[in-house]
Amino acid sequence: MITLGFYTHIDNHPKLSLQQNLTNLEDTPANSIVLIPYNKDELKQYEQYNTIIGVFVKNIGEFIAVSKCNVQFAICDYSLALIVQKIADNYLYDTKVLAKINTIEEIEKAALDEIDGVYKV
Repeated sequence: MITLGFYTHIDNHPKLSLQQNLTNLEDTPANSIVLIPYNKDELKQYEQYNTIIGVFVKNIGEFIAVSKCNVQFAICDYSLALIVQKIADNYLYDTKVLAKINTIEEIEKAALDEIDGVYKV
């Protein structure tokens, strides 16, 4: 299970960089995952940077769009994660679904619901 934002004290935990868009990637620390809100005008760039970005999505359409670009992570509210995880599994998307959660105790629920991972809000 992927746990972004949790276990940050572990050496191999990825660094996270919250950005508004992909225009200032040179300011991003090396070996970090860039987290950005969905922007349909950046879909081409998502394809270019797909291995280093996570995109916050708000609906099924946005999830499908970022998955078509092979974005590494699609981050969404828990209720949406339950739905899009089934879509991801059914269509064999490489994009991992991360549910937004607040506490470490919620990780177990996400694991039992078979969601790919979690993101600490």
